[in-house]
Amino acid sequence: MPAWFEEGHTSPPAVTILMVPRERYSGVGRAIETLYEHTRDVPFNLVVTDGGLPAGVREAIAHASRQRGFRFVQQAYPLAPNEARNIGLHHVDTPWLVFADNDVVFTSNWLPPLLAAAEELGAWLVGPTILDGAIDRGRIHAAGGDAGFDEIDGKRRYHFQPGFSQKKLADVSRELRRGPTSMLEFHVLLARSDALRKIGPLDEGFVSLADHDDLVLSALAAGGTAVYEPGSTVSYHDPDTSVDVLRPGDLPMYLLRWGEAWNRASLRHAVRKWRLDPDDPWIEQADRWMRARRRRAYIAGGLLGRVVRTVLNRTPSPVGVLVERLFCAHHTRVLVSLRARHVAGRP
Repeated sequence: MPAWFEEGHTSPPAVTILMVPRERYSGVGRAIETLYEHTRDVPFNLVVTDGGLPAGVREAIAHASRQRGFRFVQQAYPLAPNEARNIGLHHVDTPWLVFADNDVVFTSNWLPPLLAAAEELGAWLVGPTILDGAIDRGRIHAAGGDAGFDEIDGKRRYHFQPGFSQKKLADVSRELRRGPTSMLEFHVLLARSDALRKIGPLDEGFVSLADHDDLVLSALAAGGTAVYEPGSTVSYHDPDTSVDVLRPGDLPMYLLRWGEAWNRASLRHAVRKWRLDPDDPWIEQADRWMRARRRRAYIAGGLLGRVVRTVLNRTPSPVGVLVERLFCAHHTRVLVSLRARHVAGRP
């Protein structure tokens, strides 16, 4: 018997929550629990898609799946986020779906405002206010934003700016307005299922960065609209600003997602697909951002990780890069091997 019927709802769910890996394992249990705790007024299906999980995490999700009655779709190899989303989309049969990363903390009444905005404005995509870290800290990660292409001296370049990033929610709450946006993020993102069918599968060429950018740009190019809805709030504990959320067991997935191979593959794909000028400053900026993001996480690697950070900070670049590559290869070799067995021709 479906969970929505057991809980007293009289109609089948119109929404599927599709939860996929972002960059770490340790947040998934809390994400699932807060989803059920704070999504009581809207019946929903949950699909959790992941791959290459440590045994303990895999067993915990499977146990929760049996208890809660949600679908757990797993692969034998680690998945990039858009790979996981495309696999999960095969299990979505509702008019609406919510893409959710596996490290989000949901809050009360997060879903009804997204649905209301989509219905009232006819939006294809709707995103909430995303907080960075603890809810009571109230610091904004992104609240809509601006992204797109510019023609400068005959060269095509990309720009983006998350809305109100790192502002205190209490300080800017009166400035937040529901309305069209050109930037939403996958942490939590409501989408019309029929609109996604028009766009086609999510682009698996974006294995580390720019996956959410590409979805929004594709929707807008196809004539759809994207909307920011400030009445909905969720939280994302960003390892880039809260390194203490990373656990040693997270490092393999984290370093795979933000490693050189996936980063460079994503940048090359963005340049080709978006027809960017090879000298677009965004390319170097994005590369530096991903490299810095990866290196700040080395503290989760214990003493060895701290040594690597010290070497990177104090030695000539070629030596530091070599030490870093050895460190990353040590932590990711199992996941890389699993992907090599199952996924040919991809990073």
